[in-house]
Amino acid sequence: MNDPGQPKERPASMRYILRKLLRVFVYMAVLFLLAWGTVVLLSPSRTNFRQSPKVRTNMVLSTNATHPGTKPRERSFAAGELAEYTLRFAKAPIGEGIFKVEPRESADAPWRFSLRLTAMGGAFGYEANATLDSGFKRTLAYQNTEVIPLRGKRTVQLVFDDSNGTTVRRRLNGGEPGEPIALPDSYYDPLSMIYAFREMNFDAGGKVQWTVTDGKSSYAMSARVKHRENIRIGQDTFRTFLVEPDLGNFRGIFNQGKGAQLQIWFSDDAHTVPLRLRFKSPIGEIVAENKNYIRPAPPRRQ
Repeated sequence: MNDPGQPKERPASMRYILRKLLRVFVYMAVLFLLAWGTVVLLSPSRTNFRQSPKVRTNMVLSTNATHPGTKPRERSFAAGELAEYTLRFAKAPIGEGIFKVEPRESADAPWRFSLRLTAMGGAFGYEANATLDSGFKRTLAYQNTEVIPLRGKRTVQLVFDDSNGTTVRRRLNGGEPGEPIALPDSYYDPLSMIYAFREMNFDAGGKVQWTVTDGKSSYAMSARVKHRENIRIGQDTFRTFLVEPDLGNFRGIFNQGKGAQLQIWFSDDAHTVPLRLRFKSPIGEIVAENKNYIRPAPPRRQ
């Protein structure tokens, strides 16, 4: 209480309060930038991938002609192959991804692929598994499970049926499968399409098309090689092809929301390993860079 005769205390002015709030905001922004810069500096990019001196030769697919996997030859991917990636947002690491090809007992055995993504301390998770025929022409089985904040866990399974022409139905969270969707002779799922990219003709400007299904529908997918480009990961420089797939109306882990775009830099060699993937979406840009690549030695010929 004021003493008699003394002027009354004036309440803090709105201008004073705004100055205080602005100062707090500036302090928080500075602390955030310092923390972000520290994280970026303490987590530099690096990879153990070693590139062959030989560039890739385009001996397989003719533009707009054959589907990936229609000719017997050595694949760009290999049984037992492992590729690990660091996921970054605004150059700061937020998670990791692992592509894996399971070992095969024989050349007639099916191909089995898997993908694991974790981010934000495990708050986001994605796991997919796909099985394809030995000729890498069509998917035999596919399932993915995703955990997204505020949305919970969701599992999608594709059920294929060859009894009367090939069809696929989508089963969500173990429920009843949906209506059957007719498929052509050759088709891929959302995971194996990444490996199908590695089988395409890598002539600059060349374009290939194939069918991808998510169980809701089948989509005409296409991809075009934009150009050759040298990229750096850590202290190493690699020859690459920049591929920009046209995912059309397909919506999957690699194509979320309006304006989304996927770019892939494949190594310019016989293995065409995805060294960098960039996802452009309305909420920002996420980059996945290879940090570890393991490719088993080919079996010795008898």
